Amino acid sequence: MIPRSADRPGVRNLRFKHRGILATCAATLVGIALAVPATSANSADAPTPPATGNESAAAQKIDRTLKNGPAVVVARLPKGVVDDLVIVEASAAAGQTGAPFLSLSTEDPGEAAELIQRFNVITTPAILIVDADKGIRSQIDGYADRDVIAQAVQNARR
Repeated sequence: MIPRSADRPGVRNLRFKHRGILATCAATLVGIALAVPATSANSADAPTPPATGNESAAAQKIDRTLKNGPAVVVARLPKGVVDDLVIVEASAAAGQTGAPFLSLSTEDPGEAAELIQRFNVITTPAILIVDADKGIRSQIDGYADRDVIAQAVQNARR
C-alpha cells in the first residue's frame, strides 16, 4: 500500500511547489508571447545607421539611448530562457518609469565588445541602469522582476 500524502508531508509540499513553478512558467511564457511584438517596435531595436569615424554601431546605439537620462540596458544571450524573461521584465520596468530601454546581444561581436569595454559586463543576463554622466548607477546580474528594476531606475534619478 502506498502511503497517503498526509503521511508524507514532504510530498504534498513538493507537489505544491511544482504546481507553483509550472503556473509561474506558463504565465511567464504568455507574458513573453504578448511582449515580443511590443518590444520589437522599440526604437533601440531599430536598425542602426552605419558607423562613422571610430565609433561602432553598438556605441552609437548606446549613446543614442543614454541621451534621455538613466536608461535600462540589458546584456543578454539570445534564446536564453532567463535572458528572455529579463528582457520582458526590464522592458516593462522601463515603460513604467519612462526610462529608455536597450537590449544588447552578446552574440553580436560589436555589441559584446562594447558591453565589455564600456560596462565591464562579462555575464548574462545583466541589467544595467546607466547614466551618460555618471556611468553605471546599478547592476543586477541574473533575473530581477520589473519592480526591482523600476526601483533601481528611481534610485538612479536621485
